[in-house]
Amino acid sequence: GTQTGIISRCFSICFISKKNPRLGSKFIFPQQVRDGLPLFVGVLILFLHSCSQCSKSVRMSYCKDAQRLIAEAKPTDSFDEVNFHRVVQELKVLEEKFEAAVNALGLPLETLRQEYMREPRSLDEQDRQTLLRILCLESAIKRNRKCALAYIHSRSDMVRGLWWTHGRRLPEVRAEKLNEEEKLLFNTHSEALEAAQRELSNWLGMDLDLRTDLKPPKGPGVSVLVLESVGEILTASSGAITLEKGQVLRLRKEDVGPLVDAGRVKVV
Repeated sequence: GTQTGIISRCFSICFISKKNPRLGSKFIFPQQVRDGLPLFVGVLILFLHSCSQCSKSVRMSYCKDAQRLIAEAKPTDSFDEVNFHRVVQELKVLEEKFEAAVNALGLPLETLRQEYMREPRSLDEQDRQTLLRILCLESAIKRNRKCALAYIHSRSDMVRGLWWTHGRRLPEVRAEKLNEEEKLLFNTHSEALEAAQRELSNWLGMDLDLRTDLKPPKGPGVSVLVLESVGEILTASSGAITLEKGQVLRLRKEDVGPLVDAGRVKVV
């Protein structure tokens, strides 16, 4: 809408200037600029039309899997191997087409880009179309790369955060959602944090738990929701308790940690 409005105003100014020079003098454009506006507008329309057609084609053909990969990502889901590999394969195809189009030009891409920006009329129609196609392919490549890297970064942050909520022992329901690379990252990150924890404990001369909540508890009890029916178990401070799925229990805080780590309850 904005582009159309600018072009329409430029045409209006050109028309007024040609039909009524006295009325056209109200605008601040010099006479040389008013005379050159029709040519400028024509080049602008050709450029915008070519870009819109090329961008529409690229949007229709590419980047759908990358968009789906980001839109459907959830921290509690497994690694989306299918969509991720589709994005990688599409990225390879785009890079091959990009290299082929650049080689077909016969000139360095940056040189051609600067020449086109300086003087669009210096390129023939075929070179302009090829250049615009290259720019659209380049945009699609960058988009796919950003989406893939953003997905990996988000998953890595989630994996590193698991140690702070579950410790070294992951619940089965969370461990099965990780692929081999994420399990390796979790183990490596956990070893580094536990090594730092031991070093700090030795330096302070006391047992230090980095996972301890910094906020003081409001009371000795914690409300938890039972996620798994395991029957009767014996705890250190709360004594014998029965865990039935869907129950909400009030337990002592020191008994909650092991149950949360095992994936049997969650704090509510």
